[in-house]
Amino acid sequence: MSKPRVLFVGDTDEGLPEFESFATKFECVKYTLTTKEQLIADLDSKFGDIVGVYGGWLGFGPIRGLWKDVIPHFPASLKIITLCSAGHDGYDMEALREKGITLCNSPTFGAEQVADTALFLTLHSFRLYNFYETALKGHGHTFESRKGIEESLLNPVTGRLEPNPEAKAKSEHKIMPNYAFGQLLGSHLSILTPQGRNAVIVGLGSIGSRIAKRLNVIGMNIHYVKRTPLTKDQQAALGFEATFHQSLEEAAPLADVVIFAIPGTPETAKMFCKKVIDLMPSKSRVINVGRGSIVDDGDLLEGMRSGKIIFAGLDVFYNEPLTNPEIAARDDVVLIPHIASSTVEVYDATARFCLKNLENVLAHGEKPQNAVN
Repeated sequence: MSKPRVLFVGDTDEGLPEFESFATKFECVKYTLTTKEQLIADLDSKFGDIVGVYGGWLGFGPIRGLWKDVIPHFPASLKIITLCSAGHDGYDMEALREKGITLCNSPTFGAEQVADTALFLTLHSFRLYNFYETALKGHGHTFESRKGIEESLLNPVTGRLEPNPEAKAKSEHKIMPNYAFGQLLGSHLSILTPQGRNAVIVGLGSIGSRIAKRLNVIGMNIHYVKRTPLTKDQQAALGFEATFHQSLEEAAPLADVVIFAIPGTPETAKMFCKKVIDLMPSKSRVINVGRGSIVDDGDLLEGMRSGKIIFAGLDVFYNEPLTNPEIAARDDVVLIPHIASSTVEVYDATARFCLKNLENVLAHGEKPQNAVN
């Protein structure tokens, strides 16, 4: 008797004991997405009996998710699609329900890792380490690299350091003209400690609360934007005082840094925009480890060119997988390619969850876990 067929879209670690066990019960059909048209053709001709789909981390990303043009081509036998990612904003929930397909995402196994990334970017946003790293690699001399930065000017229009003759002349009249402490980036931008500064975290769920704990440890004042304030029990679990704000507009005037840790939804699209930037203090910072759709690229650029925003740390992007070339060209921006949670531990944890979810539903008739539709 043939085994039930499960389509594997995207990679997984086939060396996991859980995968080896799964493969004894199901036929694992590996599939590489190329185009939407090819997928439709293959569903109509080769995959008319699949009972489940395992969506790796990339999932159906190469064809921009699953919509009404593809979903009707899935066979009636298909009951469940599991995704290794937590994000599922590229999937047509109504069309999947109509087809009788349950879509499941994975729990936030990477919450700790995303919070680590947010901490890294926050420290970067105040200390601007990337400028000094670049300078030191160029000079090969610690004193000279700091001196070169202090005698430069950060052009807000380009986001690049440029020579500043006025600052160089002042430097030559110092008691120790060849020494720069490293507390100034150019003649106008101070390197600050995050201690005592205000962090506004948008979203205080599993990831946001972990970010808050890390930033509290380094001495920051924690503010958060959420639909409702924390309950007494939630506040007690947090372990320190955090100030609630009903909207980002309310919190923006006191934000030294705004950190987004929320999913991409129609309500959060372009939440970080000119209206918010105009309310923020001069020389503020923004970090996004949520979804790229949250930050309006054009408004962010204008905010940086005006000097209102002096740093952006982005792990996600508005037109992902592409980045905005004007933003990417700036030295006052740190970009990482959507890897905030990317560790072996998280990769394997999501694989185990998806494999178990598929087996429990398809072999044992259990209720799907983490169903989102």
